[in-house]
Amino acid sequence: MKKYAIILSFLACALIACFGFFFGKRGALLSPAEESALSRLPVMKNGRLMPLSSASADILRFLCGKTSFKINGKNASAAEWLAYANAHEADAESLPFFKTDNRELQNLLGIKGRYYSCREIENNFEKVWNAAVAEERSPFNKACRIAIEKVAVFENAARALALSEGNKTPRETYDEWQECVNEAAREIEKAKEQNRKPDSQKVSKTFGMLKSFQEKKKVEEGQKSSNILAIQTSEGWQTPLDTVLDRSPDEGELNVFSLYADLVEKISKNQNGEISDELDGLEKTLNPPFKIRFENFANRLDIFYRGAIMYAAAALLLLGAAAKRLREPLFAAAAVFIICAFISQTLGIAARMYIQMRPPVTNMYSSVIFAGWAAVGISLFLMFKRGKKIYAIAAAPIGFLSLVVAINLPYSGDTMGRMIAVLNSNFWLTAHIVPMMLGYCGVFLAGFAAASRLFFNALKLGKVSAESNAEFAKTVYAILCFALVFSFAGTMLGGVWANLSWGRFWGWDPKENGALMVVLWSAFAIHLYAVKYIGARGLMALACLASVVAAWAWFGVNMLGIGLHSYGFTSGGWKYLVGFAAIQTAAAALALVPCRKK
Repeated sequence: MKKYAIILSFLACALIACFGFFFGKRGALLSPAEESALSRLPVMKNGRLMPLSSASADILRFLCGKTSFKINGKNASAAEWLAYANAHEADAESLPFFKTDNRELQNLLGIKGRYYSCREIENNFEKVWNAAVAEERSPFNKACRIAIEKVAVFENAARALALSEGNKTPRETYDEWQECVNEAAREIEKAKEQNRKPDSQKVSKTFGMLKSFQEKKKVEEGQKSSNILAIQTSEGWQTPLDTVLDRSPDEGELNVFSLYADLVEKISKNQNGEISDELDGLEKTLNPPFKIRFENFANRLDIFYRGAIMYAAAALLLLGAAAKRLREPLFAAAAVFIICAFISQTLGIAARMYIQMRPPVTNMYSSVIFAGWAAVGISLFLMFKRGKKIYAIAAAPIGFLSLVVAINLPYSGDTMGRMIAVLNSNFWLTAHIVPMMLGYCGVFLAGFAAASRLFFNALKLGKVSAESNAEFAKTVYAILCFALVFSFAGTMLGGVWANLSWGRFWGWDPKENGALMVVLWSAFAIHLYAVKYIGARGLMALACLASVVAAWAWFGVNMLGIGLHSYGFTSGGWKYLVGFAAIQTAAAALALVPCRKK
């Protein structure tokens, strides 16, 4: 039975890994081939060349926290959503894909639930604007400012592929503008020759269109980091609006502009099945490099999400393994799921390293994924070396939580975006950040393993022998020693990097203090156990609390929004941090359950 469980588990993992790419629902609005071709077109966003699937997913994730959205009852990909917004901007404005958790803003807009539309903001714009610009810094005012920002981001996204004015098509808009500009130029030249003022009727339309374009350009300038630049020129990348305002566009620029304009026009007329020529033309002209195609493939595979599903399945199987009759086959199946999830996480990290050409940790998102990956790797090593199933019980939730936390981190930009100047060093990213993450992973592994053991002791109502706990505590002790070494090394190397970048080794910055807290708490637990001031249960309790200290050092200090480490700031997530701290503290309290004497 164990053999069949292993075989079925491998098949299930293969199905989970491939389902999104080969069998998942694709091309809800466009055909699968058209959607795939559109997704892999190269664009520029915030200084990084990426496939359209990545750029549109960043925008949609900021607006509603998702990378897909239902349009007309069909689940559309991010690239399809972007094409729909460009082709049917008026209809897209009425779709509720803006998200807010603020109750006051929900009441102001008169909506039920968390989602609202751009139209609802426009109908209440004055109230939202007044709250957004108020000096008060309440959650409601912040939610209103974010809502205004989301409207601007959406407006820019809705003309990222093609620009249209009024009810005109993108090509009609461009032709009309060129005609108006030429007519105004002729009138002004003629007026100079005749020494008279230009006829206002002949130039008013041009100035009206110019004013409209200037307002749109002002919105673009206000959201530079979120703009999608789809038009490639000889000098770089720009938006369709830049091409319209360009008085001397080159042939390649006009070709890309025209292809996008025709594509959007056909989609607006529901001629979705007739856009293959435009997509072929864009692909031949823009010629996506291999790295762009590879990133689009990785987006399609969504490997971290698949890994999270495998870790969750492993956790459920481990719970089912409590039944004695099915314990061995279910545990074997759970081990297969954990191994496959670890492999998928490894491939995902390697893919990010190749796309970025950077070390595995560059921001908060990648740090969570890397630390979870390292903790699972150590758990698997200990499980196979020592034959202890308790490490698998710790590995499954660690892997699952690391991926879920990373996927749901509150961020609004590209997770592989450009590095800020102070972080733009592959050497120091490797020398400082990687040891820090290994240290954190050791603390969390020790905390989860100790919590699992204490929970197991409680389930057995104290019938677990003290000798068994003592043997397990030695492993927790070794893991904490591992964590201490890497945390200390990473903290010291971070000080050296700070001295080179900021001119001081240590400044009592909240992030620096957090790192020091992890070192001191780990050393505190290790020394108390080494001098036999505490026993096995005491060490496991301190290990559980160590994970709380590490969570605060990793996430809590970032939520304060102060200090020089601004690149790590996040907003929201307090309730999750407090909930995690409560769970681990409760696990530490289980150390009071007595053990059975030998």
